Amino acid sequence: SSNRNSKYNLAKAACDVEINRCKKPIGKQDQFAVSFGGMNEIQFNSDGEVEVSPIKISTNNLNILEENLMLFDTNIKRKSSHILEEQQEKYENRENLELTKKMVQLRKPFKRALTENLDDVGLILNEAWETKKQLASKITNSEIDELYKKGLSLGAVGGKICGAGGGGF
Repeated sequence: SSNRNSKYNLAKAACDVEINRCKKPIGKQDQFAVSFGGMNEIQFNSDGEVEVSPIKISTNNLNILEENLMLFDTNIKRKSSHILEEQQEKYENRENLELTKKMVQLRKPFKRALTENLDDVGLILNEAWETKKQLASKITNSEIDELYKKGLSLGAVGGKICGAGGGGF
């Protein structure tokens, strides 16, 4: 549909501005997530193309998910570009290739958890977070680790730092 094409073109244009023109070492996921909205599976292909497929989650599961998700501000400010530059260097040196593959492999079980068994969502988020922390030295720090541990001790099953890590939400 033309609406789908315009969303796709908007995301690609945003990527071009941020990555190519502003020379920011960032990914494409935020631009596509914002442009398409809703809950989607986004696949980034090696040829540079991006596939966006809506996830069909029931209203009941969506309500349960919304009741069980919390967003906290770490009150830690940082420049994401420093973290992403290190992550990119390690990826280019193939250090992060296996870790990245492991995170990508969590995509299917995470989608299944959203549509079939919400109890697994937190467990998969936790596994992804434990893997992501190994991608770059500044993704986490003692303060973030302490906040995460506190959340787990209060009943959380899993979590993640949004974006590059090192602070934020």
